[in-house]
Amino acid sequence: MTENTLKLEILKQLEKLNEDEQRRVLQLIQSMQERSKRGTPGKDLLSFAGLISESDLSEMEQSIEQDCEKVNTDKW
Repeated sequence: MTENTLKLEILKQLEKLNEDEQRRVLQLIQSMQERSKRGTPGKDLLSFAGLISESDLSEMEQSIEQDCEKVNTDKW
């Protein structure tokens, strides 16, 4: 399906909806656009690369392995 065909199909289906449903579709589209705007591009974070010491990284890795990779089946 080409981009133009897709747009036409969306418009065709949108016309079948009542006004309330169309508003909900609009809200969905707007929320999808907002989600895509969140976050910081990776290139803006490169200045932080290498700032955590090797010993701190090792300690973090050990903590994750010890505490985060366990499943307690009795809790659920």
